Amino acid sequence: MEDRKRVLGKVTHVRYGSSDDFHGVFTCWIGLDFEGYVQSFGGIFLDKDVKGPAFRQSLCKLFGVDLKTWEKDLVGKQCYGLYNFAYNNDPIEGLEVAGKRFTITEFARRYESVLSPLQRRKQSMENEIVHHERMITDTKRRLKILDEDYTSWE
Repeated sequence: MEDRKRVLGKVTHVRYGSSDDFHGVFTCWIGLDFEGYVQSFGGIFLDKDVKGPAFRQSLCKLFGVDLKTWEKDLVGKQCYGLYNFAYNNDPIEGLEVAGKRFTITEFARRYESVLSPLQRRKQSMENEIVHHERMITDTKRRLKILDEDYTSWE
C-alpha cells in the first residue's frame, strides 16, 4: 500500500448532528490533521434514528471510546486516513485504528446497494469524457461561426 493512500493523522474535532453549517442535514464529520494538511472524514447523509447512531457506534468501536463521551474522547486520537486513490482532493474512504477499519462504502452497504469506489470513479470519468466530447463539439461549432458572430467596435 502506498503512503499516500494510508496516511497517519490525528483527530482535531468531531461534528455530529444537523446545523446551518450542514444545510440542515444530519451528518458526522471527523476532522483530521495529517501534518501538513487537514481534511474531514464523513459528511454522508445520516438520520437521527438509525444511521446516525450506527455511524457513531461504529466510530466508538473503532477507536475504543465510550459512547457517552465519544466526541470529546476522539479528539487527539491517532488513526490512518484511507484513500482509494492517491489524487489531490480525494475523499477519505475510511479510517484505520490498530488494524481495524471503518469505511464509508462498508457502512453505506448496510442500508442500500452502492457501487464500489472504483466503480463510482470509473462512472464519473466516463461521464466526464462524455461532457468533454460535447464541449469539444460545441467549441468546434462556435469556432466555425466565430467570424460571422464577431462585431468589431474599433
